[in-house]
Amino acid sequence: MRNVPMSIVIVTTIMWLVSSAGNAQEKSESFILPVVAHTTGAGNPPTRWVSDVVLHNLENTKITVGMAYFPFEHTNGWDGTFPVQLHLEARETRLVEDVLGNLFHETTNTKGMLLISAEQGSFPANPAHPELLLASRTYNTGSPAGTYGQTVPSNGLLANVSATPSYITGARNDGRFRSSLGIVNISLHPITVHYKILDASGKVLKESSVDLRTASGWQRLFTSLGIGKVTGPMTVELWLDPSDVASDPCGTEDASRFWAYVSKVDGNPDGTGDAEFLPAVDVPPADYSCDED
Repeated sequence: MRNVPMSIVIVTTIMWLVSSAGNAQEKSESFILPVVAHTTGAGNPPTRWVSDVVLHNLENTKITVGMAYFPFEHTNGWDGTFPVQLHLEARETRLVEDVLGNLFHETTNTKGMLLISAEQGSFPANPAHPELLLASRTYNTGSPAGTYGQTVPSNGLLANVSATPSYITGARNDGRFRSSLGIVNISLHPITVHYKILDASGKVLKESSVDLRTASGWQRLFTSLGIGKVTGPMTVELWLDPSDVASDPCGTEDASRFWAYVSKVDGNPDGTGDAEFLPAVDVPPADYSCDED
């Protein structure tokens, strides 16, 4: 498959994300959602996760919006086309419920990264630099009491391009909450990401690494990583393998970039199934900045 269109769209999108602030809602012409889902999970009763996407066309003209899905734990290629295309009227707001089930017709357990773009390079009839407003929610539909879920951002707070650690705090794995660690490779080649999970006192409970395929991701319950029920909150440190760090981590297409998050769910196993999305915060070294201004 051709990688040039993928690199143009994804690298352009990443550069906006790296230089942006973190928000629950974002405004841009392209977005990468680090995780969307259509899965059955743990809990009592079992959780059933789906992801909704809300798009608002800020333009005074009709635009086309494309979507491409990159499943976790697959080597994902892309020919530059969008298998799903939506047409939004001027100032229209569109709610897409269960985006993987309803637009991508996924019927089995799946989760992965979602690329959303209205860039003129992909859709020539669109205006130059069309502006979209996006919000996304991944939630559990398995409780008779209602839906419980988390807003999933697509922002630069998640991005790490270096061997300097990113941090996630507030994870719990005890009698009330269970947590999962997710790591997403938004590079055009495989990368290795190292991580540590620390208890409240700073003791390392788990240290390992994950080999991530191209444009793919990985998510695991803490229990599957060998962590039992732990008293108090936990913190995760994550960093790129030094061999993957590019000489120009901000601007080159061969740069390595990853996002990471913890999904903390109320219910281990009994509970509401309500989830909280905890993004990794990048602490970049002092010798580079990816700000474009």
